[in-house]
Amino acid sequence: MPPLLAGREEEKERILLQVMSVLDGDHSARDTFLVGPRGTGKTTLLNWLGQHVEKGRKSGAIASLARIGKPVSEIDSLEKISELFLRKSLFLGLSSVDVRAKIMGGSFEFKDDRYIGSIERIYRQTKRSPLVVLVDEAHEIEADKLNRLFHITQDARNCGSPVMVVMAGTPQLRDKLESAQASFVERGVEVEVGPIERESSREAIELPLKDFGNIRIENGALDKVLDEAQCYPYFVQLWGQALWQQAQKEEKHELQMADVERCKHVIEGEKAQLYQRRFQRWDALELGALTEVARRLIGGSKLGRHGIVKVCEMALESSGQDAAGAMDVYKKLVNEGVIWKKTGEENYGPGIRSFLNHVVEQEVSRQRQDREFDGGKTR
Repeated sequence: MPPLLAGREEEKERILLQVMSVLDGDHSARDTFLVGPRGTGKTTLLNWLGQHVEKGRKSGAIASLARIGKPVSEIDSLEKISELFLRKSLFLGLSSVDVRAKIMGGSFEFKDDRYIGSIERIYRQTKRSPLVVLVDEAHEIEADKLNRLFHITQDARNCGSPVMVVMAGTPQLRDKLESAQASFVERGVEVEVGPIERESSREAIELPLKDFGNIRIENGALDKVLDEAQCYPYFVQLWGQALWQQAQKEEKHELQMADVERCKHVIEGEKAQLYQRRFQRWDALELGALTEVARRLIGGSKLGRHGIVKVCEMALESSGQDAAGAMDVYKKLVNEGVIWKKTGEENYGPGIRSFLNHVVEQEVSRQRQDREFDGGKTR
């Protein structure tokens, strides 16, 4: 957990509104879905929620917590979900060597960790006590498994069991939820988790340094950090860690521009690896559309969904491909976090502006190499 979850007060309030409902015994509580690009802090919010529920339980509130985390690709059946719950001790206070474990006021028996009951059995134990299930990387779960999980949860509620699921995933989760074909999913609450405001980025960098180490950062140096972090939570976290380590290394209580430059050298390596991994997710047939969208957004074009699709169509056609693939490229741009907009906004902006710069630079480099190769053949 970062020392400060800056800029997430609205998201935390919306999540807690539903969680407090189920903790009060409301079996009609709505499932909640945290949706946003990679690196925006969805897992961090899940961890924060887990800590919140755990604190409430320790203080006497009747509530339990279960987690389905990485790797969710292992979830190939409901028995596997139960195995993740029980064998890996994902219920608070449950040990894999227990022969008889108390779960939320009920009992669940198994022998030497060889017998793993179904998730239906677990939910039946929760009939009189609340259960919050946290699911990370939910966009990786197959639609039919999501469908089954939601139906079991709904059945538990219909039996009076206060159960809710909080899922986190990339924007691809929206497509998975739709394809799960569980009508009650539509009644869930979606919480968008995107970039944070510049002032929140400032707080996330400045306040932990001050509160935990009595470390101050010069205003000009801090502005440089904020420019580099681009309001992208993962970068903000990287910068906070790097600055803290720099202060400890130099035994300083005031960081200046020279310290920021030293940190930047380290962070640039991290960013380069991140960008390369993301760039490699695009095949040769998609790169033209990706590059053209990047150029337009960097240049300040205002593009909504229709505009993005049109740019993709033109790019595909110019490279001799079928423009019908433009919608698939558009969805990939959204799901990979290359472009981002909040619900209600008309136009998209960059998910990470410097990644778009990286995309364009890669294309310029490719064209330069092509010219050099062609020139060499000509000579």
